Amino acid sequence: MRDYLKAVGWLMVLIFVVPGLLLLLWAALPARGPTYDFVLWYGGFLLVEFVAATLIVAVLAVWRLPSLARALIAALVVYAVSLVMPIASPLARYPLHVVRCGGAPVVATDFASARSYRTPDSSAYAVTPLDSTFFCTPEAADHAGYRRSNL
Repeated sequence: MRDYLKAVGWLMVLIFVVPGLLLLLWAALPARGPTYDFVLWYGGFLLVEFVAATLIVAVLAVWRLPSLARALIAALVVYAVSLVMPIASPLARYPLHVVRCGGAPVVATDFASARSYRTPDSSAYAVTPLDSTFFCTPEAADHAGYRRSNL
C-alpha cells in the first residue's frame, strides 16, 4: 500500500504539478495569460487523466516496478489514449501545438458547422472537447476556410 501511495504521489506531480507550473509561467508572461474557461476545461481534463492513471498504477503493482516508473508509465499510457479519444483529444493535443507554434495556438472548431476560430488574445479563448484543430496563425486558419469568432 505504501508503494502504491508513493506512485500516486509521483503521478500527482506528473499530471498536476508540471502542467500547473507551466500554466503559472504562461500567466506570468507579458502576453495575455490563460482564461478562466481554459483553466476550468484543462483542469477537468487533468483530473480525469489522474483518475484513469491511478487505476493503471494499481494494475502495474503486479510487476513490482519502482513507484516513479509506474507513475510515468501510467501517465504516458493515459496520455496516449487521450490523443485518440474524440472528447479528450483536443485537450491532449493542445500542449503539442503550443510547442509546435512556439506559443498559444489559434483554436478552431467545426462544431455545428461553425468553422470558426479563437485567437489567444480573445476573451473567449479556451480549448474545449468541441474544438477540432489548431493553427499557429490566424492567417493559416483563414486560409483553411475558418472565420474569426465574434466572441
